[in-house]
Amino acid sequence: MGRLTGARTGFCGQTRTPTEGHDRATGALGDRIGAGKPKRRNPHRAGLAVLCSLADDADRNSTASENTGRLEKMVDSTSPRFRTLHWVGDTDGCLHLIDQTLLPEKEQQRIIEQPEQLIEAIQQLVVRGAPAIGVAAAYGLCLAIRGCKDIDTVRSRFREALPALRSARPTAVNLQHMVDRMADLESSAECEHLDGAALKERLLSEARAIDEQDQQCCLAIGESGASLIADGATVLTHCNAGALATAGTGTALSVLYEAWKQGKRFQVLAGETRPLLQGSRLTAWELQKNGIPVEVICDGAAG
Repeated sequence: MGRLTGARTGFCGQTRTPTEGHDRATGALGDRIGAGKPKRRNPHRAGLAVLCSLADDADRNSTASENTGRLEKMVDSTSPRFRTLHWVGDTDGCLHLIDQTLLPEKEQQRIIEQPEQLIEAIQQLVVRGAPAIGVAAAYGLCLAIRGCKDIDTVRSRFREALPALRSARPTAVNLQHMVDRMADLESSAECEHLDGAALKERLLSEARAIDEQDQQCCLAIGESGASLIADGATVLTHCNAGALATAGTGTALSVLYEAWKQGKRFQVLAGETRPLLQGSRLTAWELQKNGIPVEVICDGAAG
């Protein structure tokens, strides 16, 4: 596995917390978010050390050819070796998210049972990437009606959650689109005469359809772009446009997964992406998880 070059470099400029620059949610739900919550520790510096340690261990324990052979066996499809988000259970189920603030030190699922928790997760960058946020928001509206029985309560709780979810991340276009799509369905003629249980089923079905459509879009991007990756190429990435940013295999990284599936072998240089280090913390972790050789480089080395 490739060494993570430059990963021990420090930050430049000012540091900031994951939530800096993002507005808090408004409305009844927004007022309850974050009350009494302790600040999360900044994972970025420790994360770089973990990635370096992983690479060092691989170099010490195996030769390059042995590593390559093992990695080729690991990656036999375009499916990532993890789920960024997924719904568990029926209409009163819950949403599971990989906590991306803990990567690469720890791979841990955060269980989300209320829309307030999801809004907080979006603002803290526990879940990030416009496609993933859009899918999560659709499920968030299902969380808003979790446990509701009668139709009046289902509709009122659903509509109460709309403004808070819409404002959770103003720059995430997918979030707005998917919340609007769910809202249009709830107020449509199709759902006008449904009882509470039937409406909950229909809304969860729509959220799952949004999830599946995002996965299919990712696969289509990979299939369309794989021909651009030559065997033996070196590919430069910035930020994270992979499975961690979507419900599927990613956007830009989906191209790499499909090319690898086709038998092409290449090296990836992942720019660290300051100040939040999405490249060194997330892209490098994700590619290593899927067995694709990656080296982390300083942003200034990309030119």
